[in-house]
Amino acid sequence: RGWAGPQFAASYRPVLRTGNDIRDVDICTTPGTQTPIAMVKDSAELRTRKMNMDTMEFSASVVVATTTARSASICALPDDTALVFVADSTAGLSKAYKSTSDGATWAAWSDDIFPDGQPANTPTSFRVRYQEGQMIAVYETSASGGEITTYSSADFGQTFQAVSTFAGTAVGLGVTKAGTAIISYTAKRDPSDPSSPDDMFVKRLGASFARADSASAITVQTSYDPISTSIHADDDGRIYLLSYENDVAFNHRVEVRVSDDDGRSWRLLDNSPIGDSTSGSATNVVPTRSQMTTAEGMGFVVSAFPHDTAGDIAGCPHHLRLDQLCTRHDSHREDPARGY
Repeated sequence: RGWAGPQFAASYRPVLRTGNDIRDVDICTTPGTQTPIAMVKDSAELRTRKMNMDTMEFSASVVVATTTARSASICALPDDTALVFVADSTAGLSKAYKSTSDGATWAAWSDDIFPDGQPANTPTSFRVRYQEGQMIAVYETSASGGEITTYSSADFGQTFQAVSTFAGTAVGLGVTKAGTAIISYTAKRDPSDPSSPDDMFVKRLGASFARADSASAITVQTSYDPISTSIHADDDGRIYLLSYENDVAFNHRVEVRVSDDDGRSWRLLDNSPIGDSTSGSATNVVPTRSQMTTAEGMGFVVSAFPHDTAGDIAGCPHHLRLDQLCTRHDSHREDPARGY
């Protein structure tokens, strides 16, 4: 209590082992009930699990839909409605689902979120977030070395319209308390040189329909070569930027950066199990997807990992890992039983 900044320490553990290919993971928190809901999209099904904040355990999974869509995302509206979206370039696969029960049950919300036509290429990542009465989405593909298209929705995600496209990979998306959308991504330091190293950038958008291609790119200094990024904006105004990077020995490291000025500048958290350190015990396997959320003074990061022959999940083709973190979160209650 009363610490000056976010404290990243705590535990990590596998929460799901599966023989299926985990294609996407995401997590959100309903703002009123403060319930984290994790979403897992594998090669056959889309499932959710909600966190019990008293036991710090996930519930049994709930099947949202049977779908072969490539990417998916989950977000929450101010009234605690949770929305799940699946996206693909194949016609008939891009849909949306709605829950008003903290993810206990789901109903169809949209049969086609791209009514103006399916995206031309299969997504490598897809994220949707609520922004000031509208929805903003980012759709990343591997076309032309990596392209990110932003989408806007004025009907709470039932339909999306493309807004702009720019070069980039490893996209992340969050919306701050001030209503600013923050897009994190990697791109070539010198776009004209294919051999140029990758750098990490963020773009700030004041509205879902603002053009990202003309928005200024803010360079975020990285320690090593960034592989993937994700963004979470807490409701206390703080923004977390997670990046997985290759160090000089080709170990995969997770670094955590924080912004207290609506994404204009960033500082690195260090000397902790998550942030400027290798990601987890014996494993140097990079997660294929990762996302953070916060609830009641705790942070939660869900990550999908492929087969790890060195760690404690050997023999498991894919697993979902939960990192539980302590963060400063003044707007919610303190609970001595939980240690904060």
